[in-house]
This record gives sequence, structure tokens and C-alpha cells, in this order.
Amino acid sequence: MLAIAVAVFFLYTDPTYSGTTDTHTSIKELQAVQKSYNDALDNAKKLSVKRDELAKQYAGISTDYIKKLNKLLPDEIENVKLIVDINNSIAFKYGMVITNVKFDTAQADVQSAQAKTAGVPNAQAQAAKNKAYGTFDLEFYTEGPYDKFINFLGDLEKSLRIVDINSIAFSSNDGTPQTGGTIFVGGQGRTNIPGVYKYDFKVRTYWLKQ
Repeated sequence: MLAIAVAVFFLYTDPTYSGTTDTHTSIKELQAVQKSYNDALDNAKKLSVKRDELAKQYAGISTDYIKKLNKLLPDEIENVKLIVDINNSIAFKYGMVITNVKFDTAQADVQSAQAKTAGVPNAQAQAAKNKAYGTFDLEFYTEGPYDKFINFLGDLEKSLRIVDINSIAFSSNDGTPQTGGTIFVGGQGRTNIPGVYKYDFKVRTYWLKQ
């Protein structure tokens, strides 16, 4: 019986436990798999608890704050809405008007496509795609007295939507002053009034990718 017990141990029990034969799955391996499953379950429970905590915090945020967050970093480019907001909320207050808006529609289309697809043409595009946010450049023109311009800049700086000013080109009225008159530059009417300056902006805004 002792000899049979020894033979069973070496021929079956030990190989089965250690997995030294091709016909047996190691008990140690099964224990390792079980441990990985238990760890995964524990992590899932922790994630579930964290999700519930975040959901509770989100539910406690007022709808006004959520609207402000969406305006701060929208989930779409919303370039037209941005210009309308700047014109109506800031420029109009100082008797200024946003005109001659320029932006690259191809840039918007490419960024939107890259945010939704995995295929990118090069490493630079891949790096941009890996960012959680996208950028969009646009230009616009306005004019007004210098003091109004300073106030305009201050309000633009404090506006809720994130806007970086890349450059501003200043120019003054040329020629004989004509109160209420208009000179045409590039097909755009520009008021030729003493003390009123022209400002060409190049700005960059941001949007959150989904």
C-alpha cells in the first residue's frame, strides 16, 4: 500500500499539481487563473463604487454650471456660434462689429473626421488625434476707437469660451478724413473716421473630442 501510494504521488498527484505533463492542467495554474478572476472582480467592484460616486457628484452640479462647462469647452468646433457670441455679447456693447470672418473649413472637416476614425495620414496627425481636445484657428476684422478696443480685449479675455489671440494687426485710417465716409478694402466697407482704428484678429479656440 505504501508503494502504491508513492507511485500514485509521483505518477499522478505531483504531475497534476505542478503541471509537468501535457495531459494535466496544473493546479497552481488554475489557482493563478482563479486569483486573476478574483482580482478582476475586486477591481470591477471598486470601479462600480467610483462610478456611483462620480454620478452622484455630477447629479449635484447645477444645470447652469453644466451649461457653462459646455460653453467653456464644447464637444464640437462651433466656430460660427463663437463669432456670433463675440459679436453680440462683446463687440456690440462697444459699438463694434465683427466682419470679414475667415476660417479653414477643411481643417474643421479633417479634425472632426480624425476624432471619429482611427486612420491618420502621418505621425503629426496621429499625435493631434491622441489629444483629448482639438484646436481651430479663425480670423476676423473689427474697428473702433482705441479705448473701446482695450475694453473689447478685456471682455474677450474674461469670456467663458477659451480663446487664445495669436496675433492682432493694427492699422489706422489713411487719406483725408471723411466723417461717416467709407473706404473699401478687399470688397469690405471700412469706416474712415478719425480716431477709429482697424484690428485684424487671428485667434485659436478649443473643443473637446468625444
